[in-house]
Amino acid sequence: MATVREPAPDRVNRRAPPRGESLGAYRDLLRNRSYLLNSLALAAMTFAMGGLAAWFPTFLVREAGMGLAAANTMFGAVTVVAGVVGTLAGGWIGDRLQRRTRKAYFLVSGAGLLLGVPTTWLALAYAAHPAAPALIFLAEIFLFLNTGPLNAIIVNVTPPGVRARAFALNIFLIHILGDAISPTILGAISDAAGLRAALSLAPLALVLSGALCLAGARGVERDMDAAARMTNDQ
Repeated sequence: MATVREPAPDRVNRRAPPRGESLGAYRDLLRNRSYLLNSLALAAMTFAMGGLAAWFPTFLVREAGMGLAAANTMFGAVTVVAGVVGTLAGGWIGDRLQRRTRKAYFLVSGAGLLLGVPTTWLALAYAAHPAAPALIFLAEIFLFLNTGPLNAIIVNVTPPGVRARAFALNIFLIHILGDAISPTILGAISDAAGLRAALSLAPLALVLSGALCLAGARGVERDMDAAARMTNDQ
């Protein structure tokens, strides 16, 4: 993100920390409110996206009568294009608004995720309609708006000495709580209540993700200031 500032290289502590110190750094990260809410928001979003990626093509086969290969190709192509457009748009919007308020990255992410709720629901409701690809595209643009801003928040609320571990822990959490489990959970719900009912869990996960982002905006300025003080003390 254009507004992220890195310290000079000689300000970053590059030594390998002892085991106990490393574990303490992970505990401190989980006590960092903005970092934790950010990671949980990303996990909920990844849960929704992972479930949709695994099961939406099958849903198109059942609801729209598409062949599985065609459904996978259409959904994959839409996802790639929407991912590029949404990621670039989210970064641009976030950077511009961050000049006005330091809460902007959380606010842009939360707004995008919540706007993704009705558009995802419409994509599910009108899967058999000719407009389905456009609805999927619109929904995914909103869902990808957070890609740059939420990663920028990790940088902003963690000092350089623990930043690599912050990203490593974030990646672990979003996958273990997100797309590592959502296809299985949605598959089990599909077996019990049908695929439409299973996929309706995705918008609910997006509501949770958006709410976590908006909650994170409340304290992010404090955590950014704390990270800046720790950086200056290194």
